[in-house]
Amino acid sequence: MRSISLAALIAVAACAETSAPRSAPPIDPVAASASLSAVRHALGVPAVRSFTLFAPGLGPTQSLIAATSPYTSSARRALRLRELAPVLSAGASTISLIPDTLRGAVFRWDSASSAYYRAASTGGPDDGVRYVLYAATDGGQIAYPLVEVGYADLRDESTETSARLHIIVHDVAGAVTCVDYVIAVTPAPNGFTAAAHGAMSGALDFAVAVAATSSASAVTTAADAEINVLEADAQIELHERSTFTSGSGATSIDFTIRPPGQSVRFQGLFTVTPVTSDSAIVTINATIRGNEQVLATVQGSPPDQLSFTDRDGNLLPAGPVLDMLGQLMHAVDGVFQFIHGLFGPIGNVFGGI
Repeated sequence: MRSISLAALIAVAACAETSAPRSAPPIDPVAASASLSAVRHALGVPAVRSFTLFAPGLGPTQSLIAATSPYTSSARRALRLRELAPVLSAGASTISLIPDTLRGAVFRWDSASSAYYRAASTGGPDDGVRYVLYAATDGGQIAYPLVEVGYADLRDESTETSARLHIIVHDVAGAVTCVDYVIAVTPAPNGFTAAAHGAMSGALDFAVAVAATSSASAVTTAADAEINVLEADAQIELHERSTFTSGSGATSIDFTIRPPGQSVRFQGLFTVTPVTSDSAIVTINATIRGNEQVLATVQGSPPDQLSFTDRDGNLLPAGPVLDMLGQLMHAVDGVFQFIHGLFGPIGNVFGGI
């Protein structure tokens, strides 16, 4: 997978030199960077990062959807929802999500098979299962030797009329609740809808809705979220719409963060052409606005064929605005990784955990 990295963003833009006069940015880039950094800090807690990276693999069988590394295209990650659509539309024949025979079980990582396995029949929650979480490398893979950073409890709180999965992520000592949220899922003949609401360790609270519909020729997905960044007193609103066929796809992204007195908005189209099951060519065409004024445009293919221009048409030099754009790209990717991670476990649960 080709990736978008902060270093690549700076390297591309810093190569440009221009003597043309530049307009003052429509926002305070330093203050905006601070709010974006708070998002990155919250999502970087080891147990939270491990959970969101590997949530799609929280099942005793091979993961239905491979976890992706940090800073990959948010459009590529939308393929997770694409693959969940047929699983959820066919899997929820009963409201009981976790079989009685597995309740209380603890799952650990098996290095030899690169998968989770049932390590103990007791020790987990009475109404669900527990997965031990491990430290991840910078590239988004489980680090060796294994280091435990926390655990995730998946608790079946379904009723006679509603399928509900309560997920609680703890630190390794079990003293801190890092993430606590509930997913409610409604399967449909050709897809599903799902909603999640909860909080992250006093740093964020969130409400997210996703949907996917599949047909013989394409899958369409949608994700909408509202997130409060408590530390920065900022709000995030995002909307993602994707359409994928067997060979390619495209995702539109509308991401806005509103620090006190400001707003930064990323609107763009990510076009994805798969190369292999684990890689794709991504083309980006996006506009970034500060307080509803154009701040920059981004075009090309990451990491080394991107063009960043300011609202006057000049290539962006290194400086506070470019630094803020780097923080923005980290935040956009991190938030989408977090959101898709929230829904990762439901594929294995509905598919027969």
